[in-house]
Amino acid sequence: MTHVIYDRCTNCGNCVDACTVNAIDVM
Repeated sequence: MTHVIYDRCTNCGNCVDACTVNAIDVM
């Protein structure tokens, strides 16, 4: 599941903060 979130994060690039929050949420 982390792979999917990571993929989205890479696509964003500008929203690194939001990506980090999502990753922690999944953890």
